[in-house]
Amino acid sequence: NPKYSSTSDWPHAMDNHVLSEFAQAVRENDQITLARFTGLMTQGEGEQTRNLLRFVRKHLPLAPAADRNALLWGLDVLQNGDFRSLFMQIRHPLCVLLGEDDPLIPSQVATELGELNTDADIQVLKHAGHLPFLSQPLRTLDSMTEFMWRVQSA
Repeated sequence: NPKYSSTSDWPHAMDNHVLSEFAQAVRENDQITLARFTGLMTQGEGEQTRNLLRFVRKHLPLAPAADRNALLWGLDVLQNGDFRSLFMQIRHPLCVLLGEDDPLIPSQVATELGELNTDADIQVLKHAGHLPFLSQPLRTLDSMTEFMWRVQSA
């Protein structure tokens, strides 16, 4: 999503209040907030939701510890960034995969993305959330492969 926080002219994004709450939660306890975030980003994955949450929570501790300042900087970008004009300027082949049931990036944004960049291939994956590359890897790969074949053939 080129604009992560919702405004009157970009309604299909996260509520700014939710992003503010995440920033405050990171300041208070970044590890608990990351655990909460993993729960949120694994929602909407259908039958795979519970297994995916277990997988992410099992592997998250193996990654280097997140830097609190980096997390806060990232949340600030999400809350205040507006990259719609940059999205409009992309002239390379562009495929956007959205999950129909994504709790973080509403799939309804597909229409707006298509209007911003008419050359973009916008796909909404049914019964998918924020992590279809983990919950539905073959389906995600099929979508990407079909896109690359179309680009190569053009």
